[in-house]
Parts: sequence; structure tokens; C-alpha cells
Amino acid sequence: PDNRGREALLNAVAYTLLQTRGFDSPLRITGPEAQLFHKLTSSRYQQSHGPYYEGQWYGFKQATLFYFTDMEDGVSLVLRDLANGAEAYAAKLYTFTQRVRASKNPIKTFVTGYALKGNTATVNGKRVPATDFLLSEVCGFHGDHISLKGGYIPYHYFFYAAKTYGARILKHREGGRGDVTIYSESQSVWAVNPQKGTRA
Repeated sequence: PDNRGREALLNAVAYTLLQTRGFDSPLRITGPEAQLFHKLTSSRYQQSHGPYYEGQWYGFKQATLFYFTDMEDGVSLVLRDLANGAEAYAAKLYTFTQRVRASKNPIKTFVTGYALKGNTATVNGKRVPATDFLLSEVCGFHGDHISLKGGYIPYHYFFYAAKTYGARILKHREGGRGDVTIYSESQSVWAVNPQKGTRA
């Protein structure tokens, strides 16, 4: 595999998501497809882990593909429309991270990659914040310059302590209903697994 193979794969994935799911509809894949995706997008072939920008399709708006490889060899993907800049995206991100921070618990629970409508989900009988953002998006693993227009997102919009104390997916919910995730700003909640192509 080389960079041309990587770009061809990402173009195909982004185009397929656009045609079948549209924007802001997260998807998690596993099995051979996820393994191939990880192989072609790993740092061995390319330093960038995403997001991936594709603005060359005739008749389509610029699409931004965010993706995140988890520790169970799955890949979560979501397509964003940032053709008009990242301001609305950043505002939505900040609203969500502030909702999570409002919890008084040291280790906070929320749901990422949430494919259904609504901004809460039930975890162990309790309602928690839920979002269609991927874990990599809310933790800022893609960096703070989003979109080809160079939109800068202030670092505190993200869970900026994630690389110090951690955030991790506890379990993947059935039927594409998101991933139960925990996060802390004051105590470690995971062991980093650096080889999977993640930047966490």
C-alpha cells in the first residue's frame, strides 16, 4: 500500500458514506474491512490520522471524513460538511463538552457516535449526554485546525486533559446506537494503546 492507495480508499469511503448515510451519521465497521482501512491509514504509510478532506467531487460539497480506530480493531467513521467553515461545528462541540463537564462525578460517562436523534442516552438506568461526535473529535485527536479553510477551534473546546488522564470507550452499543465512553480531568481512566493508528 502507498499514499495513492490510501487516498483512493478514503475517497471511496467518503463517497459511499455521502451516498448512503449523508453527513453527521456515524458508522462503526469491524472485520476485514476495518483491518484494511487501518492498514491503509496507519502511520506506517502516512503521518496523518485524519480528518481527511475531499473537495474534488463534481456536484458535491466539500466533505470532511473523521475516523477513529479503537482498541478492538473497529473503525468509527463520520462525514462532516465543513464547506462553510468550522464555526457551527465548533459551537456544537463546545456545547457538548460543557454538558459533560457539568457532571460533578470525577469520572464522567457519556455516549459518542450516537446514531439516533436526541442528545441523551440511557446507561445503566441513568440518562447521560449523547452526541454523534466520535471520541477522537471530542478529545481533539485530530488537532485544533479543522476544515480546509483553517478554522481554529480553541483547545478548551475539547476534552483537553484526555491525553493526560484519559477517555476510553467502555462498550459499543448494539444497532449503531453509539459507544459508552468515560472521561476524567483528574484521574487516569485508561492505558494508552499507541499502535492502533490512533493519536490518543
